[in-house]
Amino acid sequence: MQLSDILSRDAILPALKATSKKQLLQELSQMAGKITGLDPRSMRMVKDLLKTRVRNGGTIFMSTHTLAIAEEIASRIGVMSQGKIQFLGTVAELREQLSSDESLEQLFLTLTEEEPASFVS
Repeated sequence: MQLSDILSRDAILPALKATSKKQLLQELSQMAGKITGLDPRSMRMVKDLLKTRVRNGGTIFMSTHTLAIAEEIASRIGVMSQGKIQFLGTVAELREQLSSDESLEQLFLTLTEEEPASFVS
């Protein structure tokens, strides 16, 4: 199986080839749920393809709860909690802000930590 078969099957290649903003948004919404279901080899190929697109001047906008992927491929991240942007910048900047060298997942948990609800004993 070729890379193009893997990517088009999972709606990733159509998103990268989108010619209009509307088409791009439609393809990205389909892609979001499928990227995490790939096997490790296909996932590596997709991440390499996304990195290549960025190196060639493209921009990739990804919304994900899979923070390990975001940490690996994103040059900038945004952290949202309760509908508000809590942080916008690089992972290194977030680490500096929180004085921590933890993973993005742990940084997210620290940044979005909430006070215990009053009904919890």
